[in-house]
Amino acid sequence: MQDADGCYIVPCEHGASAYCLADASPDALKRFFRKHGKRNCKLVTVAEARPLVQQYKQWRDYGQPIPDGEPDGQFHSFENWLWKATSWIGGENALCVDARDRICRNGGDMQRAKDEGAFPVRFYYGAGGETPAENKKSRATAERAMRLQYPWRYK
Repeated sequence: MQDADGCYIVPCEHGASAYCLADASPDALKRFFRKHGKRNCKLVTVAEARPLVQQYKQWRDYGQPIPDGEPDGQFHSFENWLWKATSWIGGENALCVDARDRICRNGGDMQRAKDEGAFPVRFYYGAGGETPAENKKSRATAERAMRLQYPWRYK
């Protein structure tokens, strides 16, 4: 693999989340495009792709920085998160951070915060680190959940 070789990457705000050599087998390229969508891919040189992929791996392994400034809101208890998360932050690509400055990505992280007394959990809109495709999917999922829970809002 030479620095001048062509390479397809999937760019995101934290670098590049995937890559595939342009001269790979046709089956490998087909699988790569099917998984990531051809529109999301960009053709660059290997030298350009290396730092982007490295940046994404660093973000994935060590987390992202907590935004400066005031949070957009907070959950004061586990039960508050359980009942209000969908309507407050569902589909908003929000970043949740507990009182010990640990990122809470899922219910298991929230349960850990409850068990360790790390509430309130703050949230920041738009800082969650999802790719545009993941953000679109989570917005659609949140919209479906809201329609089921609050049908009178959508008449």
